[in-house]
Amino acid sequence: MGDFPIAAVLLARDSAATIERAIASVLPIAQQIVVLDTGSQDDTPSRCLRLGAEVYFARWEGDFAAARNEALRYVRMPWVLMLDSDEELDEPSFRAHAKVLAQAEGVGGIELLIRSVPGPEQRMPWIQVHRAVRLFRYAEGIRYRGRVHEQIRPALEERGWQILPLDICIWHYGYSGELVRQKGQRNAELLRAELQHAPEDVWLQYQLGLAEFAAGNAEAAYTLLSRVLEHPQLSPEQQLWARLRLAQAALSLGRVEEVLQVLHAPFAEAELEGMRLFVRAAALLQQNRFQEALQVLSHPLLEQCPYIDQQQLRHFRQQLERYCSP
Repeated sequence: MGDFPIAAVLLARDSAATIERAIASVLPIAQQIVVLDTGSQDDTPSRCLRLGAEVYFARWEGDFAAARNEALRYVRMPWVLMLDSDEELDEPSFRAHAKVLAQAEGVGGIELLIRSVPGPEQRMPWIQVHRAVRLFRYAEGIRYRGRVHEQIRPALEERGWQILPLDICIWHYGYSGELVRQKGQRNAELLRAELQHAPEDVWLQYQLGLAEFAAGNAEAAYTLLSRVLEHPQLSPEQQLWARLRLAQAALSLGRVEEVLQVLHAPFAEAELEGMRLFVRAAALLQQNRFQEALQVLSHPLLEQCPYIDQQQLRHFRQQLERYCSP
């Protein structure tokens, strides 16, 4: 097993296609690997056992927090690294920051960098980049909350511990186009059930809006995100994503003027600003404002944006340049 007093914890169900890569990525790091299987029909458990993981079983109850908390029962290490079965820990970035685990007095959680990509062979273009608390101190009472998009941060903060952002990277490979829709549909169903118990919860409305967008339900996404747009309970980054997804939903519904209105002001975050410009250009194209669209698409920030297919961007530019040339 690995070099650090960490338990890597994974949930799995019919994960034979990806679980070995996930476990292999933490073998040099973690001194304990816990896999909670929630009902596999394939050989996921035996694959995990062959790699040295401890495999436990639980019935799936439609509650991610409950499943993760069940897995935590088997942890024997002072730190937990929570990993999904379609993810891979980037070992060099972990080792570059590993000394913090021994020195971080008062720190209870580490915010890692999650980079979602189409597949293990291709690391561009990224579909999404975000931070999440995936490494945290294991202690009595530190438990996840939330049926979906479950969170450990509230429990850590209530204990008085700090959350430290570090550039430790996890690669997430679960976002091919069809999987995005399937996960969006699954998450939307779980979030709708949770929202029934807390209909005014801004964070749940925001997450459901994102899930509905991923599932292709533009009208539902538009309605939900309109309610929480720029709400102070959302972080600045979440507010920007709410604007982007609202605008994309409006674009798919043909509400072009609303897209231009929502995306009128620039974003301070450079990567998201590139995405804002790209969506705004798409709206201008729908209004046949070709010269303006070409000007927007020529902005250098679009070439630096990890959310944009660069091949598609070049194609759009070439087509518009031919159309707009005298």
